[in-house]
Amino acid sequence: MRHLDEGSISKAILYMSLPILLGRVFQNLYNITDIFFVGRLGPAAIASVSMSGLIIGVLMTLMVGISMGSFSVISRKFGERKIEDVKVAVVQSLYLSLAAYLLALLLIPFLRPTFHLLGANSEVTELSVNFMKVILFGSIFMFIGMMLNSTLRAVGDPKDPTRILIISTLLNVVLDPIMIYGLLGFPRLGVVGAALATVVARFVAAAMVVKVYFFDVHELSLRLRDLRPNVEMMKRIIDIGIFVSTSRLIRNFASMGLMRIVAVFGTLAIAAYGVGVRIIMLLIFPMFGIGRATASIVGQSFGSKKFKRALETAYVSIKMFALPTLTISGVMMVFSRQIMEFFTKSPEVVSIGSNYLVYTLPFLVFAIVSIISSSSMNSIGKPIPPTIVAFIALLLVQIPLAIILKNYMGIIGIWIAIDIAQIIQGVANFMIFRKAL
Repeated sequence: MRHLDEGSISKAILYMSLPILLGRVFQNLYNITDIFFVGRLGPAAIASVSMSGLIIGVLMTLMVGISMGSFSVISRKFGERKIEDVKVAVVQSLYLSLAAYLLALLLIPFLRPTFHLLGANSEVTELSVNFMKVILFGSIFMFIGMMLNSTLRAVGDPKDPTRILIISTLLNVVLDPIMIYGLLGFPRLGVVGAALATVVARFVAAAMVVKVYFFDVHELSLRLRDLRPNVEMMKRIIDIGIFVSTSRLIRNFASMGLMRIVAVFGTLAIAAYGVGVRIIMLLIFPMFGIGRATASIVGQSFGSKKFKRALETAYVSIKMFALPTLTISGVMMVFSRQIMEFFTKSPEVVSIGSNYLVYTLPFLVFAIVSIISSSSMNSIGKPIPPTIVAFIALLLVQIPLAIILKNYMGIIGIWIAIDIAQIIQGVANFMIFRKAL
């Protein structure tokens, strides 16, 4: 654990960001591994995992809200040096994780009609339902691991979560081909094998982070006597988390809407868009890591009443990471076709997917500005402005514009609508954050 409201801002950002960025590389590997091995099963399998990712996004909506709510409370309490309040918040986060799991199980009866609604044919629907049943039953491990790792970052510990993520990702990489293709005497399970490998890896991650809190010795060590419910603390977490979840839910509805619009162009387009989104997430996931690292410093600084430091931290972070984002985006544009060919050998999927990358990669610099600004606002307990921005940009602008432009420009019109929404979010969130402190 480390207090981040003191010393060099740039060094604090690097201290938090580098382990988180390394972790995000492995998180991307986690996500890409499934699509890589499933891709060898054909376009229907790719489409099923891609569409399932939208439902998983709904699950993540629950947890991102709870984790950001607890992150905001914990980082500020840690900045105030109120250690007992920090421990109380960690425990309440666990109770809220269990509640989220029970809600996740309620999604099972609605899987089949949801995939039909998204435009999946009967083959893709069957594969998707089987994949999601395994994921949902094992989601408790994802929830616990995600929640406790987030609380560790809030108190300035980026190393333990990264170590745990690396180990669980490598385990997933090993288990995926074994369970998908039926190697080493294991039955061939196809897309279900990918789901099972993910659940096993997340179980290991959850066990490791529980060990950090309940068996390692440090100032935030938990004992059985600490496991008392505290309704007031839960309410504080939920008050922040509900808006973060709403913002995330808006993004997932927008993603589902885009998937439905893309589905008009057929299964190959769905597969291409699904792979393309996974590739874009190679950059987006590290951005969320940078945003969370920045938010740790902003939250602790805000808690210790160092408001100028909180604002300056966001500025420094944007300056540090905007240029690398532009550079990496440019390189990926040049090799967009080769990148797509790594995941699929279908010429049609490669063509559509590389086209998507060329149109969307140049505008990801607005994403890093948006993510840092919105994460910083969340960490100081002001999650409402980013939620409003997301609603306007994604639901009122992106979806209607995609529907209109596809009629005149084909699938390229959808990509342009995505870019316009990205610009709006980046500019709006940055301007609002400047006035928030």
